[in-house]
Amino acid sequence: MEGEGAVSLPDSVELADLGLPSDRSSLVRYLANSYKGVGEKTAQRLVEEFGADLFRVLHEEPKRLQSVIRADRVDRLLQGWKSDLVRRLERMEEGGENQGDKRRGEEGIPPRRRTRRGARGRSRSGGETPEGTPS
Repeated sequence: MEGEGAVSLPDSVELADLGLPSDRSSLVRYLANSYKGVGEKTAQRLVEEFGADLFRVLHEEPKRLQSVIRADRVDRLLQGWKSDLVRRLERMEEGGENQGDKRRGEEGIPPRRRTRRGARGRSRSGGETPEGTPS
């Protein structure tokens, strides 16, 4: 990444190792929800222009962003990218993104289960509905 305060990737790490989204809809959602100053329209324009290559452009060719968004927005986007990159690299050094689940298991508490709930808030395994009638 160009510029003062740039964050470089360790030799053993590639952008693909960081767990960043790669499909277009995920990229738009991620940018719009994770980067200050980037709304859905800006995110869509960036993804339309750079596609799955966006994070490589952010990291290696940030000047290309100016062809899509204003310079002040480029600066904010690059600040967000730098923070995101630092956070992801720190997580990698700590041993992965699911440290919370790992710690829970070490403390004798089972990791959180990621389950979906039925339409009425009951589990799929049965039980009672909120109205008190069996499912």
